[in-house]
Amino acid sequence: MKLHVEVLQMLKSGLSSPFTHFDFFLEELARSSRLVTIPRTSIARYSRLQFLSQRTVWLHGRADTLRCHKTPRHGICVTSDLFKRLVTTLCTECETEDQNQQETGKRTRGTGFLQTDILPYGEHSTDEPDILAASKSDFAAASRCGHRRGNKVAHPLTEPAADP
Repeated sequence: MKLHVEVLQMLKSGLSSPFTHFDFFLEELARSSRLVTIPRTSIARYSRLQFLSQRTVWLHGRADTLRCHKTPRHGICVTSDLFKRLVTTLCTECETEDQNQQETGKRTRGTGFLQTDILPYGEHSTDEPDILAASKSDFAAASRCGHRRGNKVAHPLTEPAADP
């Protein structure tokens, strides 16, 4: 699928791109606990910075994560090699849960497949409660500084259809 190829390219690019002085500045703020959260629309870069990635709220998902389409709590972090091998395969966590259901005589729920964790436009975000909680916490905290950077993830396969 074209979307998966492009997400893989973004993952490789994010993992190989050099950090800027600003990135290191944000990492130091996160390490010293002076950075509360940072909402990010980019999907790959900051996962390599230990302290900053712990304080990051990923608004569009992450390129280094595959998530089950049926049970979104089933997700795994992947490298670019694992991404190619596992995307669109059956979710092993669903299979394990179904096996346990069957062994206890309960009805099985079915098995999902792994897909990219990138959130296409128009789809519901399963992380919305976390994003809202982080935003409310940030607004309640006494802050001295705010920084906002943003962009739009655009892809022809995920753009909303034009009105007729």
